[in-house]
Amino acid sequence: MKRTLKILKYFLVILFALLLIALGVRYNKEINDFNNHVIKGKPKVSLVEKSLLNLNAYEAYDVEKIDFSRNFLNSLTIDTEIYGLSGNNQYKVTFAEVRDKKLYWMNNGSFLYSTNIDNLKNFKYKFIGELLPDYKLLKWNGGVRGASLIDDRTIAIFHTSQSSDEKQQDNFSLHLSIVDFINMSLLDSRKIANSKVDNDHAALGGGMYFHSGENTIYLTVGASHIAKDFESAMKAQDDNSNFGKILKITLNKDHSWNIEKIDILSKGLRNPQGLTRYKNEFFSVEHGPKGGDEINLLKEGKNYGWPLFSFGSNYDGDDGSLMTRDPNLIDPVFHFTPSIGISDIDPCPSFFQREGYKSCLLVSAMKDKSFRLIKFHEGTFNVNSVETIKLDARIRELVAFKNQIILFTESFDSNDPANNRLTSIKYKFISK
Repeated sequence: MKRTLKILKYFLVILFALLLIALGVRYNKEINDFNNHVIKGKPKVSLVEKSLLNLNAYEAYDVEKIDFSRNFLNSLTIDTEIYGLSGNNQYKVTFAEVRDKKLYWMNNGSFLYSTNIDNLKNFKYKFIGELLPDYKLLKWNGGVRGASLIDDRTIAIFHTSQSSDEKQQDNFSLHLSIVDFINMSLLDSRKIANSKVDNDHAALGGGMYFHSGENTIYLTVGASHIAKDFESAMKAQDDNSNFGKILKITLNKDHSWNIEKIDILSKGLRNPQGLTRYKNEFFSVEHGPKGGDEINLLKEGKNYGWPLFSFGSNYDGDDGSLMTRDPNLIDPVFHFTPSIGISDIDPCPSFFQREGYKSCLLVSAMKDKSFRLIKFHEGTFNVNSVETIKLDARIRELVAFKNQIILFTESFDSNDPANNRLTSIKYKFISK
């Protein structure tokens, strides 16, 4: 009898220990010390999953996924009476940048996050919408469309607004606002464009880049276009409209960051998304209509063709309006047909220095759930090859830092674990 009780005792102890181990493996939770919110920690990533992220010359050795819990996201819901729509729409990440080993990102709903690049789970956030003039999260494509850091306390934000007068007329406006996010104050704001909500709310763009050497902000604005709405699309060719343009916005030189002037740099853009500077040149990515997603090398005074020409097709099948082939129109560096749902662009990690990787750009895609390395012939911007890595979710934004690629994913299914996920992938040389 004593022996049986002893065996039973050992069995219960072992069972309890196994239960504790299982719980510890399943959840590694941390408390955010700034907001007191719980988020999931670093899930276990299988060797198979890591191998699927391997590049030809670089191995994914450390993969971290951070899923923001539904309770946490719900706590960020904005006041819909003041700021507009709520729900899954307000969580779309529309900006990400690394500055001085800190990662910053922002979503449609104007929440600005920051965290140390070495401890991604320990993030802070602030609601910026209350500082933005007449900020409104309009329909599925409104809210914060893009942003760019100016310094470690100042950010430029491209966003939709709607005053009470505009609301009565079913109008909206696009603003560029400069915000001090440490003191939580608005430094300056300018109206970029305004138009009707229904006709001109389909493709607002939002790629941004602050050029510290010039004290200027480069901003891409879309030429909104819905089926057979050629009039709205033609704003991309109208030199009196900021729709469909890349704008050069000059700030004053005394570091109060007031906006001095806004100039049109080039035109003919449809729905530009990401914008980056690489080897002293500016590159943007934009959605084509049905096919024809583009990577463009942007030059002053050039016309990139929309809606006169596209490598894509109109959704209604009538492509006559897209066939004006003119030698004065600038072709993209590369186009994807069929579309990949191109979404962002950034230089490849600086760690990538092997042959074939020394000159390359990263682009992300939503439709085919992937990111790509666009590799150039050395000394040119002629594409030599494209290397593709598939994921399990739509990639909205990406940013590279040293040997690391950080991705922000989303899903149409709000219950999908990949929705509102941050994924960090660290690479090392593949040993020969």
